[in-house]
Amino acid sequence: MNENYFFYVNYLELFTLVFIRTRSSIKYFAKNITIANMIYLVYVNSHMYAAQREGLLLLISYSVTVLAYFLYNFECEAITKWNPYGTYTPSELSPRCAYQTIECGPSFSTSFDILQMFSVVHF
Repeated sequence: MNENYFFYVNYLELFTLVFIRTRSSIKYFAKNITIANMIYLVYVNSHMYAAQREGLLLLISYSVTVLAYFLYNFECEAITKWNPYGTYTPSELSPRCAYQTIECGPSFSTSFDILQMFSVVHF
């Protein structure tokens, strides 16, 4: 089961890198998929005889559905209807990029902060 989950994560990362380009997709797609993966991992690790395979299939189908939704509503629209010279349209001159805020001060740490998932993304 671990190999199947890691295979799913690698392919999800590849599809995200290739297809997710607009700023709305970058902001909301990653948060939706991260929350779904966290729910799956909590479920798998909290039950002794969990339906792991069915849960993974549900997670994969949810991820494909969310990816198709973002592709249809944001990515295809960005390719066909957006102004090619606009600042929000992804291109070689204006590539996709999003930055999380970094806390400086006594609360700074090098570990992953779960609250960053809910913070505002800066472009």
